[in-house]
Formats: sequence, structure tokens, C-alpha cells
Amino acid sequence: MFGTVGTVGGGNARSELRNDERRHQRISAVGRAFVRLGNGREGSVLDMSLGGLLLRLKWMLNLGSSYFIKLLLDDKVAVVEARVVRLVTRGDDYLAGLESVSYTH
Repeated sequence: MFGTVGTVGGGNARSELRNDERRHQRISAVGRAFVRLGNGREGSVLDMSLGGLLLRLKWMLNLGSSYFIKLLLDDKVAVVEARVVRLVTRGDDYLAGLESVSYTH
């Protein structure tokens, strides 16, 4: 079950993570894309778009903070700067909704 940790600017993280009315088309990345943060921690990408990423992690990121994320998708690598806008607990995992700030290849 979902447990709300929070969202930037208030609101309900659970309903916002399930909201399909997005500005950018999302693609499923389950089993295809992974992330590595600067501290060496890794996680998986559930879905992504030009506007952001939904990550599954074993640790909590800081809400409102920006991170440089190494995105590994199939055989390609990109670095994404993204800001954490939503956090939800799901069992022992955290779902983190991040808004993209910039991309590099």
C-alpha cells in the first residue's frame, strides 16, 4: 500500500503519482532503465518522459532537492539533473517523482 511522504507545494502524492494528465508522454522503463546517483546508490526507473522520471529506490531522497542522475537506458547513458517533487512509500521502497531540469548525453 502507498504511504504519503510528501509533495513540493503540498497536495496528495498518491493521487498525483497516479494522475495520467501529463504535459509529456511517458514511456514505461521497467526492466530497461536504471539510475545511479553521485553517491553510488542505484535504483530503477518505472517510467520517464521529457518532463521527468518516476524512480523506485531503497532510500528516501530529499523532497525539493536537485540531483544529478546517471540514466542507463538500454545501451545509452545520459545525465539528468532533476528535482524531487513527490515521495511515496511503497512497502520497503520509495517512489520518487522527479521533475527534469536539464539533460546531457
